[in-house]
Parts: sequence; C-alpha cells; structure tokens
Amino acid sequence: MTRCSSIFWRSTATTRESIISALGLARKKAAERTFAWRSTSADFALGVRPVGHLSVGAKGGYLAVNTGRGNNDNVAFTEDVFTPETTPGLDNQTNFLRGGFFGLYDYRDSPGGPRSGGKYSVEYMFYNDRDVKLHNFRRLDLEIQQYIPFFAKRRVIVLRAKSVLTYPNGNQTIPFYLQPTIGGSNDLRGFRPYRFYDDNAIVTTAEYRWEAFTGLEMALFFDAGKVVPKRSQINFHDLEASAGVGFRFNIRNSTFLRLDVGASHEGVRIWMVFGGIFP
Repeated sequence: MTRCSSIFWRSTATTRESIISALGLARKKAAERTFAWRSTSADFALGVRPVGHLSVGAKGGYLAVNTGRGNNDNVAFTEDVFTPETTPGLDNQTNFLRGGFFGLYDYRDSPGGPRSGGKYSVEYMFYNDRDVKLHNFRRLDLEIQQYIPFFAKRRVIVLRAKSVLTYPNGNQTIPFYLQPTIGGSNDLRGFRPYRFYDDNAIVTTAEYRWEAFTGLEMALFFDAGKVVPKRSQINFHDLEASAGVGFRFNIRNSTFLRLDVGASHEGVRIWMVFGGIFP
C-alpha cells in the first residue's frame, strides 16, 4: 500500500552577493571577483512512500534569475575581468522551467540530531532555458550520510559523501550562477562560501562527535572536495581540504544551534548556524 508522503508548493525570492574565483580550483585569491544575483522561484513536489523508509516522487517549478554588479568595493566586479567564454551566462540572463524525479531512503533515528542510521538520496532534474536557449542542461545530485554510534550512542562517527554532476544538452553551457559550488558552512568549512565552482563537484566529510554534557555535543571534522569541468574527472585526487572543531547545542535530541571553526590553507572561518549541519 502506498502512502502520500509530501505535497507542497513553495515560492521563494533570494538576493545574494557572491565572490567567485577563476573557474575551477583556483588557488589565488587575487582571482576573486564579486557579483550580485536575485532569484525568484516557485516549486512543487509530490511524493509517495511505497515501503518503510523509502520515498520517491517528482518535483518541478519555475526559476527566474537576475544578475548584476556586486557592492563589494574591495573586490573587482566579475564582468570587468571575466568573459562569457570563461564564465557562461555572464552576458545574458534567462529564466528556467525545471522538473525531475527524486528518491530518498532515510532511516536515521532522529533527523534533527541523528546518532545512528543513514540517509541516501538521489535527484535528477531538467533545466529548460526559456529565453536565450543557450543553457539547457540536466543535473544529478547524489548524497550518502551514515551515522555509526558506539558507547550507547554517546559517541558517533559521521561519514558523508555528496556529488553533483551536470549534463549540458549538445553544445549548451551551464550558467555560472547555477554551477555547483563548494565552500561554506556545510562543506569545506575552512573556505568562504561558494569558494570553488565548475560544472561538477564532489565533497566528503568525516566527523567524530561526542556528548560533552547534556545539551552540548562537540565534534572534530575533516572536509575534502573539488570541482571539475568533466564528469570523468570526479575522483579523490587533488582535493581541497579543511579541518576543525564544532560545538552543537541540542534540545530534545535535535540540534538548534551549531558553532564550527574550520581551518584551511586560506585561513580560519567561524560559522554560527541555526540547525544541524546536514539537512
């Protein structure tokens, strides 16, 4: 017997200013440039739970993107340095229809603060360029989370791997503002947000968590990942890496606030985020 697990409609508007580097794993901070973008989206998802912890379904929606010059005077503007050849989508803006399918197997003991179990997800989406007809592509998101407890679940080893693969249609390109990125509070925590971007990405995380006392959990973590232009280059060679320590504040087996301090060859980053690290 199938059961309906989710039906929702969501409309969002997001404004963000980002700093990007030269395409790929550019190590020189001198290559950083700033841009601002606003996205407005309306999306729906319909899913069923055919058995146990398994959910499958379809989702779709409309995405409108507007990019412009950034406001950070300390960093050069993107359009003053990069070209449309090196940064696809720089000279044009478009809107997208998107839709696809997802699958999720989630048997974590407590999604808000898991200490055992696992979560495995796959999502395949089509992006249809409605205006300039240059950026039609497909995107595959894969993620594995595994929680290995010991000492009566007071200590946990957390392993996570995530990959984003894109498939341009023919000679189409992925606009730079929709390319996968890594860096920030959820992966490569020793780097600033959106530090690396390209057509494909892989990121891994290992954490050792332990209960310091009631309401506070501590963690040692190591992140590694990279972005690449070709799917065939997805492997575990030449990864960027960061490591650090985290503090997780819990109530009723759910993390409501975390503080992570990550370090990399580009310095130290401090993240204060409401909620857990992995959704």
